[in-house]
Amino acid sequence: MSYIGEDQTHPADGVSGSGMLARRALIDQIGYLDELFFAYQEDADFCLRARRAGWMVYYMPAGSNHSLRKHGGLPCQPYRSIFEWHKSYFLYYRKNFAQDYFFLFNWFYYLAMLVNADPVAGLINSLRAEKFARVRGKASGRN
Repeated sequence: MSYIGEDQTHPADGVSGSGMLARRALIDQIGYLDELFFAYQEDADFCLRARRAGWMVYYMPAGSNHSLRKHGGLPCQPYRSIFEWHKSYFLYYRKNFAQDYFFLFNWFYYLAMLVNADPVAGLINSLRAEKFARVRGKASGRN
C-alpha cells in the first residue's frame, strides 16, 4: 500500500506475524496460527480468518519491530526455505481459495505455482557444496 504513508494508521488486508498484536477475544473466536503451515503464510491466513470473522486488521506505525530481514532461522538452507515458502503458499491457496474456483482453474494455478517455484534453482541450491547461507561475507554461526 505504497500510496499510504508509513506513519499513518490504516486498515490492511494483513500484517506480518513478527509484529502482530491480537485481542484475546479474536483468538478465542478463530484460534491460534494454523499449524498446517510450517513457516510462511501463517500470518496471512490468520489475518484472513480474522477479517472473515468480522474483525478489522490495521497497520499501526506506533510500534517498532527490528529484525534481520531474510535472515530468520540462521543458519538456513536456501533450498529448504524456497521449498517451504512455495509449499506454504500452495497450502494457503488450497485452504482459503480453491473451493471458490472451478477445478480446472485450480489445476492451472497449481501448475503456475510449480513453474514459479523454479525447481531447477532448488536443485542447484541442494547440490551446492556450501549448503548454508552467508550473511554479508561472514559464515553463518560465526560472530
